[in-house]
Amino acid sequence: MSNNYKQAHYQFLSLNDKDKTLQVKLNRPDKLNAINLDMLEELWTVFSALSYDDDIRVVIICGEGKAFCAGLDLEGPLSEGATLNNKERIKIQKRLSRLLKLLYELPQATIAIAKGAACGFGLGLMCACDLRYGSESLKANAAFIRLGFTGCDMGVSYFLPRIIGSTAANEMMLTGRFYDAKKLMDKGFLADIVSEENLIETALAAANDMLRNSPMGLRLTKEGIRVNSNAQSLEAALALEDRQQILSGYSSDQMTALMAFLSKSEPEFKDD
Repeated sequence: MSNNYKQAHYQFLSLNDKDKTLQVKLNRPDKLNAINLDMLEELWTVFSALSYDDDIRVVIICGEGKAFCAGLDLEGPLSEGATLNNKERIKIQKRLSRLLKLLYELPQATIAIAKGAACGFGLGLMCACDLRYGSESLKANAAFIRLGFTGCDMGVSYFLPRIIGSTAANEMMLTGRFYDAKKLMDKGFLADIVSEENLIETALAAANDMLRNSPMGLRLTKEGIRVNSNAQSLEAALALEDRQQILSGYSSDQMTALMAFLSKSEPEFKDD
C-alpha cells in the first residue's frame, strides 16, 4: 500500500512523520477535537494505511488546542440519531467502534498524550493505545451514560477493566463521573503526569526507547501483549511467547542487537 497518506491533505487531522514515528493530531480545536463524520473517515484512512506501513514503528496521538477529544460532536450529523433509520445508525456506530479496534490492532506501538477533556470516544481512543501520558488538566469520563445512552461504548467496557480494574471501571461507566489526571495515574491508566509543554517530549522519549529495539521485536511484543491479555491459560500464553522468541531469533536483527549490546554501541537494524 502506498505511503501517500502521509502527504494527503486532511481537514481535521495533521500528521508529522519523523524518524520512524508518526504524530497524528486531532485538529478541531474550536470543537475540543470532537469527532464528526469527516474526522472519522480521515482517521480510517490513516489507521488503515498504517496497518501496512513498515516504515512507521511508533504512532503518537494527540489533540490540538486545550483538549484531547471531547467525544462525539453533539452539533453535527453524528448526533442526529432521530433523523436516521436503524440501519444507518448501526452502520455509523460500527464505523466508530471498529475504528478503535483498528487502532488497537495496529502493528506499531501507540502512545496517547492528552490534556483537557477525554470524553466518550476520546476515552476510547486513549484506551485503545498501548501507552498513555497526561497533563494535570486531563479529565476523562464515559460520557454517554449522561446523555441517556449506556456507559459501555467504543470498546471502553472491554479496555477499561483491563487497564484500571473492574471496580474503578464500573464506577466510571455506571456514574459517568470524571476522573482527573491524579486519579487516572493512581489507577494505572497513565504512565506519568507531565506538564502540557512536556507531553510531546515525553512521548518522543518513550518512542526513542522503543526504536532502540529491533523492529520485529517491537511488533511481536505488542502482538504478544494484545493476544495474551485474552489468553485462556498460562500454557497458551507461554506457547505464544515461545513461538515469538523463536521467530525473532531467526531475524538478523537479533544478532545485530546482541553485538550492539556487547559493544555498547547503537544497533542499525535492517528489519529482516
